[in-house]
Amino acid sequence: MANVIRIKRSTGAAAPSGLAQGELAHVEQQGTGDGRLYIGVGGAGIEEIGGKFYVDLLNSYDADLATFALPASTTISAFGATIIDDADASAVLTTLGIDTDLLTTTIGATATLTGSNTGDQTITLTGDVTGTGTGSFAATIAADAVTYAKMQNVVANNVFLGNNAGAGGIVDELTGTEATALLSLFATTSTVQGLVPGSNNLGATYFLDGSGTWSVPAGGGDVVGPGPTVTDNTIARFDGTGGLTIQSTGIVIADTTNDVTGMGTLNGKTIANLVSTTDAASAGWTFVIDDDTMATASATTLPTSESVKAYVDTAVTSGVTYQGAFDPTAGAGAGSPDLDTITSTTGDMYTVTVAGTYNWTTGSAILEVGDVLIAEADGVLNNVASWTIVQNNLSAATQTTPGYVSVGAQTFGGTKTFEDIAGTDVAATLDSFVIDGGSF
Repeated sequence: MANVIRIKRSTGAAAPSGLAQGELAHVEQQGTGDGRLYIGVGGAGIEEIGGKFYVDLLNSYDADLATFALPASTTISAFGATIIDDADASAVLTTLGIDTDLLTTTIGATATLTGSNTGDQTITLTGDVTGTGTGSFAATIAADAVTYAKMQNVVANNVFLGNNAGAGGIVDELTGTEATALLSLFATTSTVQGLVPGSNNLGATYFLDGSGTWSVPAGGGDVVGPGPTVTDNTIARFDGTGGLTIQSTGIVIADTTNDVTGMGTLNGKTIANLVSTTDAASAGWTFVIDDDTMATASATTLPTSESVKAYVDTAVTSGVTYQGAFDPTAGAGAGSPDLDTITSTTGDMYTVTVAGTYNWTTGSAILEVGDVLIAEADGVLNNVASWTIVQNNLSAATQTTPGYVSVGAQTFGGTKTFEDIAGTDVAATLDSFVIDGGSF
């Protein structure tokens, strides 16, 4: 019994563009004899794993490479041949003119060279630190090169950097007390800023005056208004630019409820028109619109809840639009309507009313009464793949009617018993079979 299993193959020269994981493919590259084998790997990748191309490469090498043969077009210079003929590394160094002392040069992760400068090599520093010379020489740090990050970290918390040890001293960490000791008190004869002297527990009745002295202001007692003409709980205001005379505003705040009366407007708005949390309706509010279409909506108005609901109910509709019945047999296969030529919109839905086969420009479908066709895109959908077909009465297949079939697992090869469409057991012998992955 002859069994043949074929993988994907191509007589061209291009590698396969898509293989499932574990799927094999062979590219013949006809005319060159340069066959290559590929396999699909995870993540839609493709790996080249072998083929005649690599076998020929291996066959071109001697077993121990002692007589490795280069192509006839390869040219080796006399200098290259000399290096190849050198017996060891020392001979190669001699051929290249490299001093063996260089073999003791060590370059580590920080690029440190061991050895010493004999004075005949000039070293030049560049960057934030500059300088040049042989042996020992002076270097200069560039202006503004030392950033805060390059300074040492402070030792204590909540300190100032400064110097209180005299001219020429080093920068040190100063406490708050040490730092403020360097500052002057505020000036009393100019606008120069400075520290405020402490009150030394004089008490709440003392205030710092313009002379820099803590003292008790002159006067005291209640502020006197216009006498009995002022209503109880009335808000007072100062009259005139001097702010000396207090007058009654007529605006009263109740003792217990804090209700405000006597105020005509607030920030230019009539008090009676202010919105309250206890208001039950928006009648009279000009910024509230009742427009179910939202045609009068603007950035300065609010819609009523009824308008919002009506607008949403109208705007939110089903994504499927029923277009009516569909007869696949009308017009000599053109259908009624002709779905292959008309312009459709995504969601257009038709119900099959006459059973038959409908042929699109690309593809066809056997349709039964009650089946539903739904457009999956906008435009002229002349490909069966652009339509979703919902079967209404899919049943088991018979000898004359298409439908579904149930296929169990079978072991191929030799004599096996199968059940035909009529339900009769039939013995069959498989002499050979072919599994073909197709071409690409």
